[in-house]
Amino acid sequence: MLLVATLFMASAMMTNFMHTAVAATMVSDLGDLTNFKTMARDTLELVAKGDLAKAEKRSTDFEIAWDEKEPTLYLMNKTEWDVIDDAADAAIGSLRQSSPDASGAEQAVTGLLNALDDPTAH
Repeated sequence: MLLVATLFMASAMMTNFMHTAVAATMVSDLGDLTNFKTMARDTLELVAKGDLAKAEKRSTDFEIAWDEKEPTLYLMNKTEWDVIDDAADAAIGSLRQSSPDASGAEQAVTGLLNALDDPTAH
């Protein structure tokens, strides 16, 4: 009886582990967005340091890369692309204001990272 209970618990733990591992490795219909996430994280780190000029430049790197991939990504999933594109526009726009606000930029770039992590949640 103890052996059966132990095997049942081990099976349940393995199932939970596998679900967690799958969830952590899921990618959107747009494929691997790691490069875009890296640029957005870099931008957020620069905002946190108060270097909004460099953050704006890094967000421009994101914009250029995103625009270059638009023809492919848009066709893969228009809805997810739109969610990320809207978040990117907000993040980039927050840094291109004549007097950017660090708090607003942080919120907008965080929104971009959230959209990149799960564009279906928006």
